[in-house]
Amino acid sequence: MARVEAEVGKPKGGFMSWIDARFPLTETLEYHVTKYYASKNFNIWYVFGVLSFVVLIIQLLTGIFLTMNYKPSAAEAFASVEYIMRDVEWGWLIRYMHSTGASFFFIVRKMPVRSWIIRTTNDNTPNTYQMLKFFDA
Repeated sequence: MARVEAEVGKPKGGFMSWIDARFPLTETLEYHVTKYYASKNFNIWYVFGVLSFVVLIIQLLTGIFLTMNYKPSAAEAFASVEYIMRDVEWGWLIRYMHSTGASFFFIVRKMPVRSWIIRTTNDNTPNTYQMLKFFDA
């Protein structure tokens, strides 16, 4: 009975044990993700860091894709944007993802900093409002 209880949750065979024999995937995931100690001061604003990273990666990938089809000369720039929008497969979507992602990145980065300014100032002095006004400009 003790042996059965000790083996609960351990892989008995199959694909994951084959991978674990060659690369410690399960151990790495347990160490870094599933059994990782989370501090007590996590809050919703930590999500914005992950979101900003995802948006940054999307910006890089769409920017590389758009650069492959764009011609930066004054005579051909508009024609190359038209080509991206009309003739490249899903080019319109890539262009709109890139343009919208730029705005979204600044929104995602501003929100946690704005909340930090509000949270760390204990009094509602004019200096706090000036800081927020400067930050939003």
